Amino acid sequence: MGNQVKYVDLGLVSKEMYTGIWEYGSVIDIQTPILIRFSLNVESVILFGKSKADVSHIINSDIGNVIRIFEIGGGVPDGNVGYYIEGPNVDNFLLYSSNDVKQLFLQTIRECSFKFGIETFWNGRNDVFFKIGNKQKKFFGTGYDSENGWHANDGSITYKFNSELANRVRELDYKNVLKPPKFDTDVGDVNDVIGGLWEVNSDINKTEFNNKFLEILMKKLGGTLEKNNLSSEELQLLISRGKKRLEDEEWLLRGNNENFI
Repeated sequence: MGNQVKYVDLGLVSKEMYTGIWEYGSVIDIQTPILIRFSLNVESVILFGKSKADVSHIINSDIGNVIRIFEIGGGVPDGNVGYYIEGPNVDNFLLYSSNDVKQLFLQTIRECSFKFGIETFWNGRNDVFFKIGNKQKKFFGTGYDSENGWHANDGSITYKFNSELANRVRELDYKNVLKPPKFDTDVGDVNDVIGGLWEVNSDINKTEFNNKFLEILMKKLGGTLEKNNLSSEELQLLISRGKKRLEDEEWLLRGNNENFI
């Protein structure tokens, strides 16, 4: 890349901001490469993908907080919706750049983990795993899309995962529309295939790990980070977009995106 990359650390964000950030490239007129870090402030079930699928049985259940986002490419089959559990212990990095750097994200998380004494495995697609006992658990995933001439890459690092909640979501899905690419849907217990880094090293400091991740990523990109903030106008645009998504029943329940074109 060889350029400065605008870096914005939003920390913990509201559900409105979280939902809007995933559409940053559609809402904001991007002028220079930008990398945004953020975590959802409340543990929630995240439904993602772009398919028109009815998830009213999940949205209207007693499962708790459920958010449906129009996420950049998550590899979800047509007609299905992916899901994950996010909250304060899942850190997202969203990069808009002039190149597709998915492979660099995958290389970076593996090198970073190794420096903290964690051996990792790549599944040849979008996910990276650690080994614990006789299990290999996914803790990092990537996504890719292009928006308005920019390449959008995201990487999500899970430090702690609520497998109990994830299993509960699967039990509620009697319509069988939730088919996340994160693991084999025939797996009986999500805890066997997804986990958080603190399972293998409880001493990991999130800030230190994230900083090392950024350091390695920037070295691979050949760029430097320039700490910055989003303008009040940008923040409001993202919050408004997220609020609109969260209040639009056609989108939430059925994945109808017509009100956002």
